[in-house]
Amino acid sequence: MSRFDQQYEEWLHSNLAVERNPRRTELLQKGLGHGTVEFLRSVWFPAVGNFSHLLPEWEVRDFGNGYRYLDLAYMPDGAKGG
Repeated sequence: MSRFDQQYEEWLHSNLAVERNPRRTELLQKGLGHGTVEFLRSVWFPAVGNFSHLLPEWEVRDFGNGYRYLDLAYMPDGAKGG
């Protein structure tokens, strides 16, 4: 197993272990989309080297007072980015 695959699996499982939102839990159990995983494998992991402060399937409110899910949210030290 590659270093990426090992850290990716640990990261995804650790997010599932602490999640209390049933909608987000369901999305995480289905796994991330192919494009998201390839972005992490080809761009994020080589550039950053870890998944610290990166949250998959992050829930945000939209303008119609509904919910949307960002594929990835980066939130280091209180800052937010999608």
